[in-house]
Amino acid sequence: MARRALAALAAILLFGLGAPGPAAGQSIPPASSKPLPYLLNLGDMFALVRYSPGALDRASHVQQRFALLAEDFRKWSKQSVPLSAVLLSRTDWEALDLAVPYGLPAHMANGEVALCAWGDHGTVRLWRALLGGELPQLEGHPLYGSKAEASSLLLNDLLAQGVAARALLNQAGFGGVHPDIVNFTAHVIALAASNLHESLSLGAIRRIYSMTAPDASLGVPSGDGIWRARLASERPYYEAAAALIGKRGATKAPKALLKLLRRDGVLLTTRAVADKFPEVRGLLPLSGSRAR
Repeated sequence: MARRALAALAAILLFGLGAPGPAAGQSIPPASSKPLPYLLNLGDMFALVRYSPGALDRASHVQQRFALLAEDFRKWSKQSVPLSAVLLSRTDWEALDLAVPYGLPAHMANGEVALCAWGDHGTVRLWRALLGGELPQLEGHPLYGSKAEASSLLLNDLLAQGVAARALLNQAGFGGVHPDIVNFTAHVIALAASNLHESLSLGAIRRIYSMTAPDASLGVPSGDGIWRARLASERPYYEAAAALIGKRGATKAPKALLKLLRRDGVLLTTRAVADKFPEVRGLLPLSGSRAR
């Protein structure tokens, strides 16, 4: 019973990579429902970032990251889809009453990816709890805050790659495809982009998705354990994505997978994906059913 409850929590408490479902949309209100008129804008129609005053350097970093991801997706899918992000202070995050803790990315109901504008002691504490130890060591000295705070921002951004990839797939019309396939594809897109543009971060990405879920025999997790369980539930999709990219390369893998999605759409099953790409068999959760 405890194991089933843990799986249910992992499916419901989404911060971007899971199936979008009504529960996810209802738990994260759109930014427009509580306007923040003082936010500034940076970017263009393909990668727009709204950010808290004082966070220009971080906004520039996120805008460049999202612009690269949107351009990669255009090349791989032959579709031009815009990405948008909003960088919030902890005060604004809490004012919006987001269901996700400050320090993890959230896929807003209006399509924006919400990120923290600054790292702080709370984001460091969160990631230490999730990783079960110290954060990855960064070279050099950050412009703002401590190295640990900067590291918590890096982890936040690496996780946001998958959230942004999920947003791209939704806007490109793949939202009706089986949730397991969309989730797997988001991991392939995000990991391929990281291979191409920030290979030095691949170790940190592996560490994010190597964590294990809390012991189900202890009952339903609470607090940080909820989010550790959520990240642990992403591990099979990440490992399948890593296997596909390892076999076919960071450019060919997402291109081939997106071509299959365009061809079969909602009729595609995870079993058919494993038949097409044998390297993911035994890694990707299999289902013979169609998306609902």
